[in-house]
Amino acid sequence: MRRKISRRTLLQGGAGCMIALPLLEGMRVASAQAVSPPRFITYHQPFSMFGDAFWPPEPGKSQYDKRSGTIDLYPRSGVGPLDNPNFEFTETLKPLESVRSEMLILEGLQNAGSNHDGYCSILNGYEPLEISDTEVTGGGISLDHYLAKQLGHDKTMRFPNLQLGVIVTAAGTKSAVSWIDKGQSVPAMENPRNVFNKLFPSSQVVAPAATAPTFSADMLRARQKSVLDAAIQHAETLRPSLSTLDRQKLDQYLEAFRSVEQRIDIVSQPTVSCMTPAYPADLFPTNGEINEQYLALQPQIADVMMDLGAMAFACDLTRIITFQMNEEGNNLVFTWIPGQRARWHDLSHIWLTPGQVPYEMDPNDPGSMSWWEDVQNFINVGAWNAGQVFKLQEKLKQHAVYDNTLLLWTTNMGQGNSHASINIPLVLLGNLNKYFKTGRHIRIIDSNSLTTDPIPEFDPTNMRYINDLLTTILNAYGLPDANFGDPMISRGAISEIRA
Repeated sequence: MRRKISRRTLLQGGAGCMIALPLLEGMRVASAQAVSPPRFITYHQPFSMFGDAFWPPEPGKSQYDKRSGTIDLYPRSGVGPLDNPNFEFTETLKPLESVRSEMLILEGLQNAGSNHDGYCSILNGYEPLEISDTEVTGGGISLDHYLAKQLGHDKTMRFPNLQLGVIVTAAGTKSAVSWIDKGQSVPAMENPRNVFNKLFPSSQVVAPAATAPTFSADMLRARQKSVLDAAIQHAETLRPSLSTLDRQKLDQYLEAFRSVEQRIDIVSQPTVSCMTPAYPADLFPTNGEINEQYLALQPQIADVMMDLGAMAFACDLTRIITFQMNEEGNNLVFTWIPGQRARWHDLSHIWLTPGQVPYEMDPNDPGSMSWWEDVQNFINVGAWNAGQVFKLQEKLKQHAVYDNTLLLWTTNMGQGNSHASINIPLVLLGNLNKYFKTGRHIRIIDSNSLTTDPIPEFDPTNMRYINDLLTTILNAYGLPDANFGDPMISRGAISEIRA
């Protein structure tokens, strides 16, 4: 008979620190099959994507000719309703090809806010509120906070929800996707070491008010190592009473925990310094300027942040996470992608309107790039983000927290050049207890209903908004809400994406 272990069992770490165990077989109730709790995580990126390389072409049609320059002002895969289980993986979506059966590509929605301002509308379904000539604020509570409140996470979870990100400081109010209420944003945490210590706090040193001692990175790492070492020793006392399967799971868990700490050390080591209390300063230079050394660390920081998010799920510290891959208006250069020289914001503006002629490389400027090269670079940036979404999904699987989890990949514009919020790229991964119709590309509106204005716009009477997807997600978590966000633009849940 193997010992039944309480799900509330904690490992005793150093300095009184407590570390939660993963869900072990011995914690299961013998008479009932354990069900993974429902979880929700988003991956949000700015600037849209190169839509003609994102949307799968309709069956029987080939993809666009990238070199022709005839790029749609409002990219779309076609017109009318579509439910295609045999969709083609485009250049942008190629990194997700191995998980076809788990994904749902949703076409035909627009954001509640447009332009760069729409960044703070994507999860709340309200048009942003202007607070100055250049600043806006969110118009209402975002899905992550509303979901946490309605599910009672504010009473049962250590963190009702968690906000993580990579460089989310440079665009003021336009850089928030998480809103407690109208005008009350929750900035994403962007320093992995701060996140680590928030989730798994080590011993805290309270310095005298007059003299605050400085702690080196080595001292801080030693403190965290002692916490883990004590926890591992405690885990060894549990081992004799565990089944073989639980022993293997415990070993994997502790090894993953150690790996996260070690990788944070690697990323932080070039620039880290810390002042009391005993947690490391962030990776930004003390003068607040973003330098090239920090920018080059973006892939590593994103990777660590995803590990921390997956670990937070595994320890049941939270069940709702928003992850932001950079802020709106940033000028990040993806130096780790071969051939990338242009800034992300600039790349989002290279699309041509009908009638324009593609520009060519200037022979007198060796540093110039042709229109085609810019197009390909923008496609590559979109594909890199698709790869990050795949990586996040894989980390959730590795920590055994993907089952019953919904992953939403969003961006706030459908076209970067016109700053339009129409037909924004959206991908769902995971079916949340078989609620969603995965393995499909679904288009839910007639995308051909255009006006005849010089800059044509979709007829709003035929458009549905992000609000309806957010409502559908609430319903998937068992909440009966009939709409979410601004009721003036909400039509209710989207039946076409239900299983």
